Amino acid sequence: MRSPLFWFLFTVAAVWGQFLVPGTDFLAAGLVVSMQEQGRTRTLWLALFWILLQEGMGSLAFGTVPLLYGVLFLGFHFGRWLFEPRNFLFICLIGVFSGISQAWLGLTMATLQGVVADRNEVITAAAVQVTLLPMEWALLSKLYEKYVNGHAHRVAT
Repeated sequence: MRSPLFWFLFTVAAVWGQFLVPGTDFLAAGLVVSMQEQGRTRTLWLALFWILLQEGMGSLAFGTVPLLYGVLFLGFHFGRWLFEPRNFLFICLIGVFSGISQAWLGLTMATLQGVVADRNEVITAAAVQVTLLPMEWALLSKLYEKYVNGHAHRVAT
């Protein structure tokens, strides 16, 4: 399977996941896998596309998702100086970082827009994000390895 088809199918599945589990970000794990497996240019294009999707589906004004993905990008790049980027412990820490960032940004942006956010709901969604990201990453990395990297290896041999 070619990489663009893989990411298209992942995006469709992630949007469905976000519909079924409101308040979560299924695309964040894709961003992490893309940062691990691909060049910066392709990751940037995927991130821009996903930001537009997220912002269009969200209820807050534009700006929350670019900040969240920017924080995730910085956390990944600073964290990989200390950890192997494919280490499960590192991915769990990225999940915690993502969940805390999501809660903080959600509450901050809601306050800035004069929206009263249910703190318990925001914290619950962040806790789900903390556990979801490592599990989704594990599945997505295996699928990427099998269908994208495995395809490239078969074609090369």
